[in-house]
Amino acid sequence: MKKLFIGIMGVFLVAVIAIFACAETKDVKQSTVSDVIENAVAFDRHEVYVVLNGTIASQISKKRFWFQDETGQVILDVKSDILESFSPTMGAKVEIRGVVDSEADNDSHLEIDVDEIVAGEDEEQVEIM
Repeated sequence: MKKLFIGIMGVFLVAVIAIFACAETKDVKQSTVSDVIENAVAFDRHEVYVVLNGTIASQISKKRFWFQDETGQVILDVKSDILESFSPTMGAKVEIRGVVDSEADNDSHLEIDVDEIVAGEDEEQVEIM
């Protein structure tokens, strides 16, 4: 009985380790807007998770915003649940974390699907996830 229990626990442990070993990990890249624009197709294809620091320049629609840093501008597509607890202020310094979304056949379509917004150091807003 003891050997059976140890055998079952061993199989369970191996299965758990295999699951975690095969789990996807995000390829995180600290970037600039120009880097994202230049490498958009590759970043999208490999689902690169980018981190950008800059400001919210303007609002396009309810959940889409222009984001800019010192190298350029890109569109943010902010998830609705983030907007429920975060009201972006134009000109606010933020850190954006998300995945690049582009279409290889359409150079004009490039945006960041935002998973997280963190207020800049001098902003009074709190971290939103």
